Amino acid sequence: MGKAIEGADRLAQAIGNFIKSNPTIFEPKNTIVPDMKSILRESKEWKELKRDSELELADHLIAKRIEYGIGYTHHGLYIGNNQVIHYSEGEVRIDSLEDFKKDCEIRVIDSVATYSKEEIISRAFSRLGEKRYNLVFNNCEHFVNWCRSGGKMTDSI
Repeated sequence: MGKAIEGADRLAQAIGNFIKSNPTIFEPKNTIVPDMKSILRESKEWKELKRDSELELADHLIAKRIEYGIGYTHHGLYIGNNQVIHYSEGEVRIDSLEDFKKDCEIRVIDSVATYSKEEIISRAFSRLGEKRYNLVFNNCEHFVNWCRSGGKMTDSI
């Protein structure tokens, strides 16, 4: 039963990512229901990145991207020396910060971290080369959250 609940949660997270990445499709019109997008935005502490030199070891990075007309967020973990470890093209790999950004805006998100910076980086390296990407159950956001807190939970919804 736990696996079914976890699967449903991951599906809800993926849907939430899509909704957050495509806000104009889901804008509320003439409703008294609160604007969930603004509530979600305010619930997390987002820091706009001024310079690459401001990055700290084990920062949770988010790049806002658009491909094939669909917007989405891509997550990675800063490991120092202008390098990011992330799920890309189906595997956990290390790319330069510039390759991770792909000419997009990036931000640092203050996600939960229950490990030291060194442990977070060590956890990330333990999965280097992994090829088990799954959009719903094991994506780039799950990877970074697992490295930082041990869980795959997200705040996408």
